[in-house]
Amino acid sequence: MRYKLRIVRIAWENYRRLPDGEIHVRNHMVLVGPNDSGKSSVLRAVHMCLGMTRAQLMAAVNVRDFTDATKQLRLEVELSNLEPDDLAAFPDEVIVGASNTVKIAIEADLNLVDSEGDDAEETKEVRRFFVDAGHGRGPSRAQFDAIGWAYVPAARSLARELAGAGGTMQELLGNLDLGRDSAAIEQAAKQLREAVQRAAAVGAFGTELATTLSEALPKPVKADQVHISTAGDLIGSPLAGMTVAIQDGDHLAPLAEQSDGVRALSVLALLGMSQRAARIVAIDEPETHLHTSAQRAVARSFRKGAGQRLVVSHSAALVGQMDPKDIVAFGADRSPRQLPVDAFATGGAQSAKHWIPSIIDALTARRLLFVEGSSDKIICEAVADLIGLSLDRVGVAVIELGGGSSFGPAYKVLGPTGFDLPIYGVTDEDKRDEWAKVIGADPAALEASGILVCSPDLEAMYAKALGRDKLLKQLLKSPDFYEAAIVAASNAQSVDDVTEADLIAFCGHKRRKVQAAAAVTAGLTLTDAERMTELCDHLRAVAE
Repeated sequence: MRYKLRIVRIAWENYRRLPDGEIHVRNHMVLVGPNDSGKSSVLRAVHMCLGMTRAQLMAAVNVRDFTDATKQLRLEVELSNLEPDDLAAFPDEVIVGASNTVKIAIEADLNLVDSEGDDAEETKEVRRFFVDAGHGRGPSRAQFDAIGWAYVPAARSLARELAGAGGTMQELLGNLDLGRDSAAIEQAAKQLREAVQRAAAVGAFGTELATTLSEALPKPVKADQVHISTAGDLIGSPLAGMTVAIQDGDHLAPLAEQSDGVRALSVLALLGMSQRAARIVAIDEPETHLHTSAQRAVARSFRKGAGQRLVVSHSAALVGQMDPKDIVAFGADRSPRQLPVDAFATGGAQSAKHWIPSIIDALTARRLLFVEGSSDKIICEAVADLIGLSLDRVGVAVIELGGGSSFGPAYKVLGPTGFDLPIYGVTDEDKRDEWAKVIGADPAALEASGILVCSPDLEAMYAKALGRDKLLKQLLKSPDFYEAAIVAASNAQSVDDVTEADLIAFCGHKRRKVQAAAAVTAGLTLTDAERMTELCDHLRAVAE
């Protein structure tokens, strides 16, 4: 879908701990990455450009926003696809072209003045302006309204949004136009106040409270000065302080007292209602408190919505529902990575084929180790642990492909033609030619491209490391295997006749690979692991 006025580019220089960079926004934008990699900082930069008042902007910019406090900070957001009504809102600011664009930038400088040996005092200069507009003015309130930006930070309180003062629910109730019903509601509220004040129990409570307050406060409080009032009386809106409850059998259940998941979904629904006028909405971690199925539903609503969505997410379920070309991945180096604009040029069917859920978590890894299936992952991770390699800690993601033939699609998405992550692999000899063709390497020299080829397969490698007797012993310890089944599968007369080659074939059968790997790793020792010399050397190279 093509959206009308929308963000098409976000750029930054000397901003926080991010290297200078930019993001080209296609339709929506989904930022993924490990904690503290800069995802939320990008949304904050856009909010500073499009959502803050001048006073808020001046208060928000601080020394932590500068990579180097001695240099200028610059943020820029480019909006495109302005239509006639939009052009009218930006008569002097539009850069006329095929899509008509507006660029809004912030430049900020810190001046650190050393006062006679005292700590440096910080002063700052902050300027927000339209790029190439021929004037130095920043956006007016009317122009901000025309853009229609809304920002929902991660640090939001579900209870506050649903029932607290200043929350989304109170905002929606407070903005209702009661029309002809307003007078009747205000009269009813007045009658309620008067009935409450006349109540004997309330009067006694007021007298006791006045006495207690008089003892605590510097100025005495009289009983007739104590008023039991609703929030509507104090704020001036008859609906202020009220909340919304859902009928549950014979009882009313307030939304604010529902489970975390229900409250989270309710807040997202309310935010949608409150931001109907917003054309571009940024949401930091919308999946918080949501079940996986609800995360997928939220993602689908984002894709189908009328406006543009900028999202920060840690959820594979949510990310997997989004268009791959809308994903921006931040790694440990805090640099954004995106698919090339011409990726999956043939359309949605090809995109779906390559955007398989098993590779989503790989987007934020430092390096990737592809293995054919679950059994290979079990062995590789067990050997890595035994030789002292914490693959997660060093940023290596072991990705099981669900079969060696899936290497091509995965490599297309995550390799040099996609997100451009460093790719390593472990595969069997029968996949040598296929994997070499994908990479564009000489099959005989595939190992030089970072792919370990196990001859004939990984089962043979660990079988030789353990030896026939220990491998058989480990298999028979497992509740998944029985001596008679091993003998029968080996066409042997007795267990004594089962050879190492028989056990390799038994463990390598597609229906037994995972159970065999689990049985082997249950008793694997450091000595056993180190006998798999090629695998150990390969894992160390990947983890460097």
